[in-house]
Amino acid sequence: MSVELEIVRIPAKPGSAEVLVDVLQSARTGYLAPPHCLGVELARDANGAEVVAIVSWASPADHEAAQKGPHAEAFFKAVMAHASAPPSIAAYRGERSSAGCALDGEVAIVTGGANGIGRAVVERYLREGAKVCAADISSRGLQTLKEEYPTGLITVEADLTTASGNMQAVDEAIAHFGKLDVFVANAGLFDGFSELADLSLEALDKGFETVFNVNVRGLILGARAALPHLVKTRGSLIVTLSNSSLYPDGGGVIYVASKHAALGVVRQLAHELAPAVRVNGVAPGATRTQIQTPAVFGLKPSDLDASAVDRIIEQLTPLALHARPEDHAGAYVLLASRLDARAMTGTVIESEAGLGVRGLRRTRGGDRFLPQGKP
Repeated sequence: MSVELEIVRIPAKPGSAEVLVDVLQSARTGYLAPPHCLGVELARDANGAEVVAIVSWASPADHEAAQKGPHAEAFFKAVMAHASAPPSIAAYRGERSSAGCALDGEVAIVTGGANGIGRAVVERYLREGAKVCAADISSRGLQTLKEEYPTGLITVEADLTTASGNMQAVDEAIAHFGKLDVFVANAGLFDGFSELADLSLEALDKGFETVFNVNVRGLILGARAALPHLVKTRGSLIVTLSNSSLYPDGGGVIYVASKHAALGVVRQLAHELAPAVRVNGVAPGATRTQIQTPAVFGLKPSDLDASAVDRIIEQLTPLALHARPEDHAGAYVLLASRLDARAMTGTVIESEAGLGVRGLRRTRGGDRFLPQGKP
């Protein structure tokens, strides 16, 4: 297929590069969506100035259609608000083979796919050539997702804590796409860091039921609903865990217990289903996402703004990074790949900005190698 590789380089205003990246991560998908748009990268030019680059595969017709689309005005407005100069464009014509897509021809279900990490996985899977069924209880989130990705994607509104809800997602994926290769059990709830001594018995009872119904019961029910189809395709099950499945204090007692339980499910099913189905997990660390916290844990508004939270997380992690949902998506691609992960089952990929190698004397030792000692 004849296509054009386009690299748009945007000089950022001083101190605005990170903000520009965040803006473009949301705005560019409405303007030129995956699988055409490959991503947004932060770099520096020859003079050391920060530059944001957008890389896309697209034909001239794709670009012309995008420029006339309803999202184009917002896209260019977002760019120029944080740019120090007009964007420069370099284009290269050539041939692109679908073999370059890691999941070309695969069919995946992603639960909790309307927002956060689930949405990032949906977007990345589409970019990698997969057909995707996004299942979620959020009708609004699903509607927005479908509007931005009208092809290659179906959405299913369902209660994923029930057998019927999980069967609905599986049945609709099979009806639309004819098979199932990957089931990503991603739906999850948080407990707001609620500690045992701070919860009444009634709150513990209700909170346990609510969180475990999603984080553990929903996972097991989803795996069972998908199992016959995954066996047929020798497919894979991928579970969103958390660094709370490996460490304490990434949440309260209920959330941490539920994620440790989910890790147990991954290990047990990896054993039970081998060699027919591979079962693996991704354990993200702190991420800029709005995971829901049931009301039973109480409202705990924070007086810290987003930039303050970023600074706290950056101080805690060796990579000085408060991750975005898309920062984890590559791990899900790797685990779904029949070529690259054929020897992997029972594996957990930790995507937590180096938390496991945080030092006792200092968070990280490499700041001295960077300009002015700043990450």
